[in-house]
Amino acid sequence: MINDFNDFNYLEINLFDLKGIIDDECDKLKIIDINWSENSFNGMLKKIINNYKLKSFEKKFRILKHNDKNLIFNIIDNKYHVNKQSYVSHIISDKNILIKYQKENIPPVNFPSTNNIHDTFFINKIIFKITNRIYINFELKKKIIDNKSEIFRRVYINLNNDKINVDNNNINEKLEECVNYFT
Repeated sequence: MINDFNDFNYLEINLFDLKGIIDDECDKLKIIDINWSENSFNGMLKKIINNYKLKSFEKKFRILKHNDKNLIFNIIDNKYHVNKQSYVSHIISDKNILIKYQKENIPPVNFPSTNNIHDTFFINKIIFKITNRIYINFELKKKIIDNKSEIFRRVYINLNNDKINVDNNNINEKLEECVNYFT
């Protein structure tokens, strides 16, 4: 799955809503839609809860974006933090898109004091812990677009790759196992 673990420290495997994809349309349009339908999202969440008995927890955030910086307010913990995230590369398959990033936590004072905010949204997540570095995320993102509230549903696996000298074969096996939960 991953050949080079040295060029990133954060990975997302965005899973496609396979029930909602029509091959002909996707081939013609060349659009990658990671937004899940409500029924598919809820059905997959129930499947993960009922079939795999994974331990879960919930997080809620309000996020402001300015360029490559994110100001993240954790609503449950009532805490702020800021990170800087840079795209590294991606790989597209028929079931998912794997995206590598360099992600860095930075002091909150590094987020600019400006009205020039590029994006604002709320996120609710149910997260299933697979290992201390791999998680399955069911995310609802709420945005206001043209004065209307819109909900986007995303299912993804993330890997925090901040350690060196670990068993990369085992990580690849666990990631494959997680992807296979969805087929």
